[in-house]
Amino acid sequence: MKINMKYHILLLLVVVCCIDMVHAQAPQAFNYSGVARDAQGDPIANTLLGIEISILQGSAMGPIIYQEEHMVMSDNYGLFNIVIGLGTPNQGSMESILWSADAWFLQVALDVNGGNNYVLMGATQLLSVPYALHAQTADSVIHHQYQTLSISNDTIYLTDGGFVKLPPGGGSQWPNLDFPEHHMISVSEVSFMNARFTGFFGHKNPSSAIQIGFSYDTIPPPFKHRLGVSIFNRMPGDTSLNAYIDFVYPAPLNPNTTYYVTTYIRTLNDIWTFGEPALSFTTKPLGELGPGGGILFFDKGEYKDGWRYMEALPMDLHTGIAWGCSGTELNVLIGCHGLINTDTITFQCPDLEFAAKICSELVYGGMDDWYLPCAQEMDLMKILYNNNYGNLNDSGSYWTSEQEGDNYAGSYKFIDGNSDYSNKSNLFRVRPIRRY
Repeated sequence: MKINMKYHILLLLVVVCCIDMVHAQAPQAFNYSGVARDAQGDPIANTLLGIEISILQGSAMGPIIYQEEHMVMSDNYGLFNIVIGLGTPNQGSMESILWSADAWFLQVALDVNGGNNYVLMGATQLLSVPYALHAQTADSVIHHQYQTLSISNDTIYLTDGGFVKLPPGGGSQWPNLDFPEHHMISVSEVSFMNARFTGFFGHKNPSSAIQIGFSYDTIPPPFKHRLGVSIFNRMPGDTSLNAYIDFVYPAPLNPNTTYYVTTYIRTLNDIWTFGEPALSFTTKPLGELGPGGGILFFDKGEYKDGWRYMEALPMDLHTGIAWGCSGTELNVLIGCHGLINTDTITFQCPDLEFAAKICSELVYGGMDDWYLPCAQEMDLMKILYNNNYGNLNDSGSYWTSEQEGDNYAGSYKFIDGNSDYSNKSNLFRVRPIRRY
């Protein structure tokens, strides 16, 4: 690593904004803010910076016990914010540091080009902040200790009476600092694989929020940095915030599982905040029957394009039948078009009995709109196989509605989720599905 004084970082503050340590392990992370300036003292503004953080033991020249990297954008004043302990680790882990066992030093290195060609900025001793991380061993702690930041001219004030002076050149030009306001409103329409999340997202400076969404986990709060799923990405300058957002989580959750969900906002300086309190919900178990007497295996969360749910026949319709029309290429659509292709195959193939035809002619549970699924729909049905529902065969192949040339058609195995093309004359299993 090079040691160079071409650039320097002014440390503004290192603050633990929120630690929840009652009956839980303390979060191994703390906030760090700094101002990057060039040799002339001018801020390195609106620049993607590479930051390397090292925790040294014993002295400023001591061994590196933990090291991580961050990529972060500086603002108009060269200010950047990171969360130490939640970057990309290079060496060691924060959890392994015994904060009370020795003196600890924070070493910072910078690459103004956003890479990893770091220039060493120096090291400084960490005093009280990491020992808050060690406070999980204390007899008693204060639940959710918050520090509120406010700014007046060139000074940032903390609610506990602490303050820090901003560097020259700021003054009234420094913007009002504020934390985003966001929180959960409700969790509704919970099924065996998804749920509807509703939350409020607000910020006094909406253009600084580059990402908002809902985060979830099966582990109770406190939520950690970058937890869960990013649902909405926003471009800088978009001011359409301060609003209620209703969203159906589209990817499958696990059935019969308790989750915790909350809102989050990520700002330009890579600051992540999570709403409180988080809400909990439990997904429904598998096994619910649809109106056609089939087992529900997919819920896309909303009624769209004429359907929301898929159900599968609770047993194989056939254990050994040909796909049909071997030696003839039919005009089936490429891709996942199970319902349309079932009708096309049935209409165009003159064979007496074949996979698509027996699906098309099936009447079960009073419903006559069953069809031969595509490979993607078989993948969705695998949730039944994985949870021992529907008596799906372990080793046998099932026909799908795809076709490859004159002699080959789609086949699928639940045991490994493998989709392939097999000779149309093979005798494979059939499991019809329907949508509603």
